[in-house]
Amino acid sequence: MYGGNLDDYERIRREEDEALDREVRTTESDVRRQKRVLADARIKLDRRIRYGKKMMAQRREQKIIMSARKRDAQVSAGKHRNLHLDRLADSRAALSEAQARQRDDDQIRVDLPETVVPAGRTRLAPTTSPARIHARLAQFLLRGRQVELPASTLSGGERSAR
Repeated sequence: MYGGNLDDYERIRREEDEALDREVRTTESDVRRQKRVLADARIKLDRRIRYGKKMMAQRREQKIIMSARKRDAQVSAGKHRNLHLDRLADSRAALSEAQARQRDDDQIRVDLPETVVPAGRTRLAPTTSPARIHARLAQFLLRGRQVELPASTLSGGERSAR
């Protein structure tokens, strides 16, 4: 509920909308940053793999020690990669939530109380006869003397001929 007049309401709505827009921009930049960090992490992991293969090829240490280091590096790389993937997923979820909170007022909906007309009560009655309404509508659909012809003589093609 808003306290005050229409100007206060519009000012508060405008401030809320600006805050939501800022939040969306912030989360969008966070998603972009997390993508960059993930790409950097993948480059770092690829370099570590290349270094490990080079050390294995040079046989700097015993094979059992090199294999143990390889296993440890794989576990560490998996944790590192999953950490960055989780952060990116969290950033995308935050962006989706921020976008969902933004107002999108394409339609205006107004709930009106007691819009049902009780049976037997007429709110608006046409002042012209149904025949006159039919004749006026026929002028839009038919041309020339077809307007004066009875409806039973028309086959339907006359309405579409222009």
